[in-house]
Amino acid sequence: MLFNSYEFVILLLATFVVFHLVPGIARRRGAQTFVLLFSSLVFYGWNNPSVLPLFALFCGANTLAVSRIHACRKIGDERRVERLCRLSVTADILVLCAFKYAGFIVGTLPFIPVEVVTWIKTIPLPVGISFYTFQGICLVVDAKRGKLNP
Repeated sequence: MLFNSYEFVILLLATFVVFHLVPGIARRRGAQTFVLLFSSLVFYGWNNPSVLPLFALFCGANTLAVSRIHACRKIGDERRVERLCRLSVTADILVLCAFKYAGFIVGTLPFIPVEVVTWIKTIPLPVGISFYTFQGICLVVDAKRGKLNP
């Protein structure tokens, strides 16, 4: 979905309207978050819904890392907080590199069969993977630094 398409304009308007029509003050923030999450999933998976599981796994892994960091910080295990942060950031960077550079790296290795190289080069690059990677890294690092409320 392109930003200058009719589909995007319709999604934007629908999201805006539903976001502001969510009833109830007490549950408003959670419901609004759900509206934005749902709209993001529609936008992200519009052209290629097969990348949605990757997006869900990515978000889930970073959320789990943040919750584990908060739990370790609560019991005072700063060494484990550091390890969890390093592990999460490393995993995020590896996923990004795998999608961005796997085709190039495999294509330069002479011992890889042509069929494998062709198959790897046909794996679609998820839209916005760099953005989501760096947002996930920021989330984990902010949790490690104590800038997020548990």
